Amino acid sequence: MEQLERLDMAFESLKKQLIGRLHGVLRKQLFENTEKFPVPRKQPLVPKLSQTPLESVVAQTN
Repeated sequence: MEQLERLDMAFESLKKQLIGRLHGVLRKQLFENTEKFPVPRKQPLVPKLSQTPLESVVAQTN
C-alpha cells in the first residue's frame, strides 16, 4: 500500500510539472504576438469627473 501511495504522489508531481510547462508554452505562444499587434487606445466611455456632460460630448467629437 505504501508503494502505491508513493507511486500516486510521483504521478501527481509529474502531472504538476507537465501542466506547468504546458502553461508556460501556451503563455509564450499567446503573448509573443502582442508586440506585433498593438491594441489601439480608445477614449474612455465614461467622462472624467472634472468634465461636465457638455465638455465630454465635445471631447468625444474631436
